[in-house]
Amino acid sequence: MLSLRLGERLPEITQPTLVVSAAADGLLPANLADYQQLPNATLHVFSRVSHGVPGEVPEDLAAVIADFMEHGAVTFRTLQARLQALQRGDAP
Repeated sequence: MLSLRLGERLPEITQPTLVVSAAADGLLPANLADYQQLPNATLHVFSRVSHGVPGEVPEDLAAVIADFMEHGAVTFRTLQARLQALQRGDAP
């Protein structure tokens, strides 16, 4: 596993993806780089939280996951599509 490197394949993941990170986590720069390669992802960065997101803010994490499960990935593209649907009078 130490030599396994699949980061270059991230753009192939088209499923809606939730990327969760923390502002006080040393892995934040790597998480942001990964997020930027995912074509259909939502990013949530917890403020004043370190690497242990589930243990530090379990209720907040649960709310973020529930929101993602309800709304999916929210990106510029998905928001633009919703706006266009509203302008046409289509249901969101």
